[in-house]
Amino acid sequence: MINKSDAIRIIAMGQTSCDVNKGNSFFANINKRKEVWWIGIPESKIKSGRKGKLNFLLFDCRNQQLHHLSVPVAFFQSNRLRLAEKDGRDTISLELSANPQKLYKDVRPKAAGVDFKRHLCRSVNVANDNVSASVKKGGAYQKRRRNQRKEEIIKSKGGACSKCGYSKSVSALVFHHRNEKAKAFNISGQNLNKYSWELLLKEAQKCDLLCANCHAEVHDKEGWIHEDGKRTVKTSRII
Repeated sequence: MINKSDAIRIIAMGQTSCDVNKGNSFFANINKRKEVWWIGIPESKIKSGRKGKLNFLLFDCRNQQLHHLSVPVAFFQSNRLRLAEKDGRDTISLELSANPQKLYKDVRPKAAGVDFKRHLCRSVNVANDNVSASVKKGGAYQKRRRNQRKEEIIKSKGGACSKCGYSKSVSALVFHHRNEKAKAFNISGQNLNKYSWELLLKEAQKCDLLCANCHAEVHDKEGWIHEDGKRTVKTSRII
């Protein structure tokens, strides 16, 4: 068996633009006796006005296959009356079939048989050595994915410091926000995995790509100085 965190890591492996996270994903292990996956979706996820996609991560332990379906919120909205609701809860209840003849079809008795097959993105063999290693070494995988994403964003910004042209080390390149008030988050560290690819690219548009030296010089001009390796505010600057 695998869990939701494992499934997200596996599906995101090697796909820098894959927007799969805990907030937009629903994971289910197969019920072997009934050959179905059960998923509950809060009504708030598909309410009118919401856009984007929801991800189904469906694991079949019989053949070690993990199936990824990416379903537009608009699809739920247009089929809302055909989907069953859990009694007394504001939750849509899906019972997706694992039977080859009805694969990914909602077979809950109170529902109208909505078919989700068209939204299949891919299926991954979890027994694959590379995939198994990523599950066992989640920390190493997360670091590798952070580095991949940073490299892709750096390429999108020209691949070199916008002031001096430095490009030798990815580690020595940083994203400097031109306007601090417009900054939503820093493009570094855990944030490279925390935020979706679309949000990262949107935030990068607010930034200049700088090397560490040029970045320090920019902050010095803005009123920052460095003492004993620490960054402090000039005493003449009003906070």
